[in-house]
Amino acid sequence: VIGVNSAIESPVRASSGVGYAVPSNIVDAVVPQLIASGRVAHPWLGIAGTSMTESIAEAMGLAESQRGVLISSVTAGGPAAAA
Repeated sequence: VIGVNSAIESPVRASSGVGYAVPSNIVDAVVPQLIASGRVAHPWLGIAGTSMTESIAEAMGLAESQRGVLISSVTAGGPAAAA
């Protein structure tokens, strides 16, 4: 794995144990944004939702086998509102 170490957990506080790293392709995408603006842009949809359960599907008159996400709100001015 090629990446940047972000944390190491070890019961003896040595450099052995479990290490966590950010993959190099993520570093390549993030570093230019950090240098240019000091921030990283994260994609978002502008929605809130919940899993479609059998009981929700039944209450909505849908097949109980219906699966997916039930959108409960859309953020005004967000990407989903513009779509």
